Amino acid sequence: MANASVIANHTAIASVGDGNGVLRVYSVDIYGGIRETGYNGSGESWWGGDKAIGTGKIGSPIAVAASPGLKNICLYYINADFKLSELCYDADSSSKGWFAGELSSKGYQVAPYSQIAATYLATSQLRIRVYVQAPDNTVQEYSNDGSWYKDQSLGTAIAGSSISVIAYKGLATSIRLYYQAPNLDLIEKAHDDGSTWKTGEFYVKSASPRAAISATVWTVPGNTGTGIRVYYTGPNDTILEKANDGSWYDGGFKQASIPGSQIGSLSWYASSTKAPEIRVYFQAGVQVTGITEWKWQGGLGAWNIGHQPALPPATQ
Repeated sequence: MANASVIANHTAIASVGDGNGVLRVYSVDIYGGIRETGYNGSGESWWGGDKAIGTGKIGSPIAVAASPGLKNICLYYINADFKLSELCYDADSSSKGWFAGELSSKGYQVAPYSQIAATYLATSQLRIRVYVQAPDNTVQEYSNDGSWYKDQSLGTAIAGSSISVIAYKGLATSIRLYYQAPNLDLIEKAHDDGSTWKTGEFYVKSASPRAAISATVWTVPGNTGTGIRVYYTGPNDTILEKANDGSWYDGGFKQASIPGSQIGSLSWYASSTKAPEIRVYFQAGVQVTGITEWKWQGGLGAWNIGHQPALPPATQ
C-alpha cells in the first residue's frame, strides 16, 4: 500500500475538473512515475494515487489538458531524453486505459529544467496548446489542430520558470499564459482570436526565483463574464493570489507551503449557488510530502481546508 512518502518532494502538481465537482489531480513520485488521484463528486471518497499510470524523467514536470466532461484527458511530461511526451485517456475507449499520444513521437527537445503548461482551447473543435521552455530559454508553443506542429515563440523566461496557461470563451476565444521573466517579474502573455500575442496586464514584480505559478479560469454560463485566479509563491514560501473579475487585484488566499512547493488549481461556476468553486493544491508538509487541498466555495464566501489529512496516497 502506497503512502505519501512515495510522492516526490517539490512534485509537479496538475489538476483538472469536469465543471461539476468531478476532480483529477496528478503528481510525480520519487521514481518519476505519474500518479492520478480522483474525486467523483459530492458524497464520494478520494481514490487512487497507489500506482503510476506513466513514467517520465526523475523530477519531471507535468501538465494536464481535458476536454469538456473529462471526455479526453491528455498529460504532458518530459522523458529521460528530455523530450516532450504525451499520455492520453479517452472516455469512449476507457477499456484500453492510458496510452501514448501522437506528441510523444515528435521528438520535441526541451530544456532539461523546463516546466510545462497545457490546455484545450475553448472551441467546439478539439484543439490543444502546450507550452515548454526551449533549450535557449524561450517559451515555445506547440499546437494541435488535428496534428502537432511547432507554433509561436513567446519570449524569454528565467531558466526553470514555472509556466501556466488558461483558455476561455468570453468576448473572444482567449489564451492567457503566465511565466517568470529574466528580471524575476511574473508576467502574462495574452492572445485573443483575430489578434496577435501581446503582453497582458498581469504582473508580480520581483518574485522569488522559480516561483510556482498556477492559473485557473471560470466562465459564467449564458454571458461573457469570466473570473481568473493566479496562485504563486510569495515571500517566505507563502502561496498568494492575484484575482481578475474585470481588472487585477490582490486576492485573499494566503497559505504556507514547504520550500519549493509547486501549485495546482482548478475552478468552475456552480449553477446551484451561482458562484465559483475553486480548488488549490500544494505541499504544506502534511505527512511530509502529501498534497494539501484548499477550497473556495462561493456560496459560503470563504476559504476552507479541503480533503484531510491530504490527498491519496497519503494515509487516510
